[in-house]
Amino acid sequence: MEIRIEQIVDILGLERERRSQKADSFNVRCPFCNDHKYHLNINTAKGVFNCPRCSTGGGKLDLYSLVRFGRKYIKGDREVFHRLLEEIGEDNRNFEYKKERNVVENKYEAILPPSDNVLHEAYGAVLRFKPFALSEEHRQNLLDRGLREEDIERNEYRTIPAEMPWIKGYKKALKVAEIMRKPLQNRGFNPSIYHIAAGVLLADHLAGQGYNLKGVPGFYKLCGHWGFNLSSGMLIPTRNMNGEVVGLQVRVDKGNVRYLTVSSKGLPEGATENISRTHFPLGNPVLRNKGAILLTEGPLKADVARLLMGGASPFMALQGVNNTRDLSSEFQSLKEMGVSQVVEMFDMDKVINPNVSKASKKIEDLAHEAEVDFTRRYWALDECERRYADLLKLAAFNGIQVPEETGNVVVDTVGAAQALYASGKVKDYFSGKALWDPSSKGIDDYLLKQMKAKEEQEAKLVVLPNKETLTENKEESTVEHSSGLLQAVKRKFAF
Repeated sequence: MEIRIEQIVDILGLERERRSQKADSFNVRCPFCNDHKYHLNINTAKGVFNCPRCSTGGGKLDLYSLVRFGRKYIKGDREVFHRLLEEIGEDNRNFEYKKERNVVENKYEAILPPSDNVLHEAYGAVLRFKPFALSEEHRQNLLDRGLREEDIERNEYRTIPAEMPWIKGYKKALKVAEIMRKPLQNRGFNPSIYHIAAGVLLADHLAGQGYNLKGVPGFYKLCGHWGFNLSSGMLIPTRNMNGEVVGLQVRVDKGNVRYLTVSSKGLPEGATENISRTHFPLGNPVLRNKGAILLTEGPLKADVARLLMGGASPFMALQGVNNTRDLSSEFQSLKEMGVSQVVEMFDMDKVINPNVSKASKKIEDLAHEAEVDFTRRYWALDECERRYADLLKLAAFNGIQVPEETGNVVVDTVGAAQALYASGKVKDYFSGKALWDPSSKGIDDYLLKQMKAKEEQEAKLVVLPNKETLTENKEESTVEHSSGLLQAVKRKFAF
């Protein structure tokens, strides 16, 4: 007898998101974190579940037990297991616990990515693919974030276009794409015929040059042909400590989900594990003995923040606050290199988002296990004060008691948010994304805002005699400003 996790999902009445249905997984609304957008992933191949929003996860019996009894499953728990058998219509009067093994175990074959140098070679070829040249729209987006032209070129950002009219000239690739389309749809993937064909062209080009594509996230083999799973948007490289490209992320131009990790999970020859990697920006200073490294969320955010802080402090970034699989080994490597402290600089909405607070605590535990110090940094405290006032009003209106004030606005805001969240009375407040002013939410946003404010102030104080002087002094002024901003930030965050 085998009970599959899909059966348990249906027994519990969890609502599935149809567009997330793939060969080995689908998403449902998480019953543990006031979820309205189908964050909880059901992995049917492994028989496990995980919610990246609240970090709740486990096996199929854990899912059933948590929803029905409010506790994780412990082997031999007759109450949980008998109730489950009753709900699926199995006779448990003569139940023997040896059957439990068949319920828990799933046949699953993991496909791991190849070595970092193999990933770097394959992804380097992807980044050199001419049709993926950076669009002017994306270039301007990067400039608006505070990056310079030389940073953009060095970091190798690219664009996967939404429209690919040039593919019409490749009849063979289009025929292969037509053959692949239905099998892809059956596995839950629904790219355009042009994107499939472009992926086939790219993969065929790399395979013809001798690149190893098996297990490289994004690549897959279907109907006898290699392909590459494309999503349109800005392509952002993820790099290891040595600067090698070990992953790719797409910043989607439209939609609720802004960042997607390039993956072919659920497709033949596609990697199933270790797909999301920790990012280390190019230009990081040499990691020094007894030094600190700043940890944030998102490769692009880390690239921008490192530059806006003057480049003196090294950064690292997770693909998402809950993508911590390789952090233990990364922390250990950092310790061996002499780094003594990790400084968490997640977005400021962490003070009112209990799920991010939970993720931060997990990372703190991982740092301590590696015997590395851990601390958190906060900014935009004026916005924090406004949010705290809002939370107090919300608590008073709903009759919710919050902790007494400590005089520390961050501690008080965190305490009030956790009390409101735990009450379950204000679900809509925590389900929205507008929990913080976008101009100061991330460390990159905040530094850019500070830089612009300083530039505006300087512009009011300096009288320029003519246009030529403005043009000649522009680069020098930027350098002077960056230095001044760095010193101000160092004083504020005590780096």
